[in-house]
Amino acid sequence: MLRRIPYSYTPSELLDELTESMDFFKGSFDFCYLPANCRHSCNVGYAFINFRRPEVCRRFLETACLHRFRKQAGSTRVYAKVSYAHVQGLHANLEYLKRTRVGTVSAKNMTGMYSPMVFVEGVEKPLSVQEFSRISVFHDQRPSISEVSTSVSATPDLLPMEYYDEVSIELLSLLFSLSNDVELNSYGNPFHVDEHALFD
Repeated sequence: MLRRIPYSYTPSELLDELTESMDFFKGSFDFCYLPANCRHSCNVGYAFINFRRPEVCRRFLETACLHRFRKQAGSTRVYAKVSYAHVQGLHANLEYLKRTRVGTVSAKNMTGMYSPMVFVEGVEKPLSVQEFSRISVFHDQRPSISEVSTSVSATPDLLPMEYYDEVSIELLSLLFSLSNDVELNSYGNPFHVDEHALFD
């Protein structure tokens, strides 16, 4: 979890700056979510980034705390604050989004520049969060492309599998292969944003 982010940053600006500042950062993560205050069209000061390997996560933890944001208002630049999030792993983060709200908006229904971002081999897949949030899968399964249609259990609002094209099925398979089997934490909802407390 990355804190003290200036409110004016968009997710793309944040990731671009971190990539430029840390040579190991590019392609090292598979999930990024910068919650936003939709009413004010700005972020709320913190982001969640899930790394693909624990050693890279530890390196980020050690390095990012020395990072000073370029867009910080005023003459004093604020250092980032980094900590481990309660929810760990791509699959666990996406599952959490299914029952999370950002102000009055369901996190899984967030669209536009502040929507949650999923990356496969360093490439953003903008529709994957929406599709993945509709899928439930047994934690001990790692389906191949040919197995997706038989191993995925649909929620009531999921379209029949024949409505998904080959690219979507391949993407789902890749997401499952990247997912970490981590049980959801019961400490509360780290994605929850109280807009009134932050901005009123």
